Amino acid sequence: MQRNTLPCRPVVRPAHRAPGAAIALAALAAGCIRAPAVVIVDRKTAVEQQASGSFRGLEEELEQAGLVPRPAPLTAAQLGASGVRRAGLEANSEDDEANDAVRTDALLIKRCVGESLDGALVLTIDPCTGAIDVPQVGRLIERINRDRRQLWRWLHGQAPGKTPDEVRTAWRETHLVGLVCGGQFQAAGGAWEIKRC
Repeated sequence: MQRNTLPCRPVVRPAHRAPGAAIALAALAAGCIRAPAVVIVDRKTAVEQQASGSFRGLEEELEQAGLVPRPAPLTAAQLGASGVRRAGLEANSEDDEANDAVRTDALLIKRCVGESLDGALVLTIDPCTGAIDVPQVGRLIERINRDRRQLWRWLHGQAPGKTPDEVRTAWRETHLVGLVCGGQFQAAGGAWEIKRC
C-alpha cells in the first residue's frame, strides 16, 4: 500500500496561538518522518537461550526423568528403623526371607543343620541352639541338596575317569575349606565337629 504524503515545508506560526495548534503541528510534522523497518523476533536463537541459562534438551530430559517412577534410595538401616522387613537384612533372624546361602550359614552356626559325610546337608535338631521352623528348614535343606546333586552330576560328566563317590568326596573337601567359621560338619568317625578358624 502506498501512502500519499505532502512535501514537507516549514510552517511558521505565531507563538501566541493555542497549545492545540502546536500538537497539530507536531502530528503534521510526524507524517514526514519515515520510521526505519524493525523486525522483531519473538524467539531467541539456541545460542541466546543457552547464554541466558535455558537448555531446552536438558530440561526436557530432566523433566522426563522426574516422571519415570523409581525406588527411593534407602539404606538397610533406614528400612529397618521404619519397620520394613526385607530379605537379607539380618542373617540371624529366622523370619527373614534371606537367600539360601545366608540362611544356611546361620543354621550351620546354630548347629541346626550340618554338613554330612556324603556331602549333603542334614537336619540336626538335638545340638540346635536356637528355635527353628522345622518345615521351613526342611524345604531349605531339600533345595540345597537338590542343587548339590545337580552339581555333582555335572562334575561327574567333566571327570570321565572318576566314580560319582570320588567326585562327591573331592567336592566336599573343597567345600569344607570355605565352610563358615563355627559351622558344624561330620568328621570321618561320624561325630559332629565345629569348624575352627
